[in-house]
Amino acid sequence: MINMVKLSDVSKLTVGYVGSMEKEYTENGIKFLRSLNVKPFSFDLSDVRYITKEFNNKISKSILHTNDVVIVRTGIPGTAAVVPEELDGCNCSDLVIVRPDTLKINPHFLCAFINSWGASQIKNVKVGAVQKHFNVSSAQEMLVPFPKLEEQNMIADIIYNLNSKIALNNSICSDLESMAKLLYDYWFVQFDFPDENGRPYKSSGGKMVWNDELKREIPEGWNVFDLPKVADVKYGYPLSTALFGDSGKPVIRIRDILDLSNSAYTKEKIDSSYLSKIMDLLIGMDGNFQMNFWNKDGDIINQRIVRIRETTLPNMIVKYQIEPIIQSKVKSVARSTVGHLSDADIKGLKIIVPKNINMSCFNDYLAKVCQLKTENQEITSLRDFLLPMLMNGQIKIEKHNRKIVIKNISE
Repeated sequence: MINMVKLSDVSKLTVGYVGSMEKEYTENGIKFLRSLNVKPFSFDLSDVRYITKEFNNKISKSILHTNDVVIVRTGIPGTAAVVPEELDGCNCSDLVIVRPDTLKINPHFLCAFINSWGASQIKNVKVGAVQKHFNVSSAQEMLVPFPKLEEQNMIADIIYNLNSKIALNNSICSDLESMAKLLYDYWFVQFDFPDENGRPYKSSGGKMVWNDELKREIPEGWNVFDLPKVADVKYGYPLSTALFGDSGKPVIRIRDILDLSNSAYTKEKIDSSYLSKIMDLLIGMDGNFQMNFWNKDGDIINQRIVRIRETTLPNMIVKYQIEPIIQSKVKSVARSTVGHLSDADIKGLKIIVPKNINMSCFNDYLAKVCQLKTENQEITSLRDFLLPMLMNGQIKIEKHNRKIVIKNISE
């Protein structure tokens, strides 16, 4: 029998700042976290906001400290992460703040529970007529498993190590992508690729010529072509949503592009030309025109997704060339309407093709990124498979010769 306690019995709870923030954000200062910054087990600071020290002191109730567990209230209620040392002292809004009594409960164990087994409790207590949210009073009543602290620590160590490997892989991917983008900028924006003597082309006086299509100069000998001339371009298949289910071949829909997931499966028969290959560049043709490199072979590409496959140029170079144009189209769409990319938009994209440059390093970068993202998906699946069973006691962990051993209790 699993011992359960109320969350309020093993922690103190409060809520992030509630109020208008429109006039409080600054260019720098104290980090201010919002729901969109919290991911399962981690934080995404790509769109973090800042507040002044004065305002931070004014709303000191919502200051976060190391080992606090924050839970998203709106958006995807129940998403939880443990505050790391580097975010100690930041502030937040629209988050439930849980301050565990670390003599009773391990913060990482608690976070793991909330992101897995606890999700069903949160789903049942969400309130709100329009936008569902999870409030502090509901959080206080949550029932959490309460094994001995030693067992909590062992479970937390397993989950922490898996999450650390995911974070490391993400960091390597980010570094590889930054290196590729930096190299691209040197070669294709500044045109300082190595000339025949190994010197930076433009900076060393390399000849530039005017290009009428781009309305700017490019290196002599380079050409400009429409996208279909330099890549294999194909649109997704109009699958029947009535045939979507939980088995069959994985389907790639626009919603799946960014996180490399599959939200549907189908047994519908389609031509193999509509199947994905690793390192394909996929672009959603509706909404925000999401764009990403796919990391799996054999998934069915659904309609309103354009697939770009390498023929002449590495796909990374193609992406970097068309991305600013696609993003400008996103910005030009009125907020009240949904953006759409047409066949003419895609086929009219202009691509600069260089002469006598070894670009194989870009494929090396991309292959490694795809490999690491696949590895992360496998680690995440393992973690999510183990978590519920660790929490509900289906499997136990023991220490033998300084090693943690996972045992099925039925054995």
